[in-house]
Amino acid sequence: MFGAVFTILAGTGCDGTEPIGTVAFELDSQLVDTGFWDLPFPSDLRMNPDGTQDFAGFPNPNGLGLVSDLLEPARIRRGAPAMPIAWFKPTVAVPARNPNDVIAPGPDAPVLLVNIDPDSDHRGQMFPTVASVIASDDYVGESLIAVAPRPGIVLDANTTYAFVLMREFADELGPHPAIRTLADGGTLAGARGEAAKQTFAPLWPTLRDLDAFRHHRHAAAVVARKCARRVAPRPRPRGRVKYDAQPRGRGC
Repeated sequence: MFGAVFTILAGTGCDGTEPIGTVAFELDSQLVDTGFWDLPFPSDLRMNPDGTQDFAGFPNPNGLGLVSDLLEPARIRRGAPAMPIAWFKPTVAVPARNPNDVIAPGPDAPVLLVNIDPDSDHRGQMFPTVASVIASDDYVGESLIAVAPRPGIVLDANTTYAFVLMREFADELGPHPAIRTLADGGTLAGARGEAAKQTFAPLWPTLRDLDAFRHHRHAAAVVARKCARRVAPRPRPRGRVKYDAQPRGRGC
């Protein structure tokens, strides 16, 4: 499974400026057409009862057969891939990012990818990431922020991870009241309110343990459980031992 959580909390930008926008987190959105991105995706909050991601409202304004063909296998797959991309919708324009720039892991990074699974021996492990701002078109609306593991990294199967956008990612993005409520242990109103609380629950203690919760520096987050087919271990080349590219654990 891949679940998404989004968070924007208080704080000024790196240069002391006040944020003018946030990241969309609309629990009651119909999630259709460009409104599909009103909640971060993919997300445990957006799964069907059988554990597949709900692509019903995915934008296809021109009814292109190619888009429909690509969505068909995505609709029948349970959970999220072990090489995921998470999508966030900013409410204001944010500066472009070079997707070739690798973001080193650490609690002070502008983007975190972290294992938050309470049952994992690797809880708290962080990974390098890449990020990009997708320009406006018929499919994304005004713009989207896309984040992913550095190419070549395969996350463990059957394990819960979170992507977290920190305040340093963009000075323009500030706190969302819903995420602040969740971070404080509250429950949001609406049909997805209780599910949001449960989905985000393992994120907060992990951030505190990493000292990444201080000053409410996290701006947005997506929590997800990765599913992948089990792969037999292969010897790793010498000199490339820092990040294991082989999925471990049970498949889904």
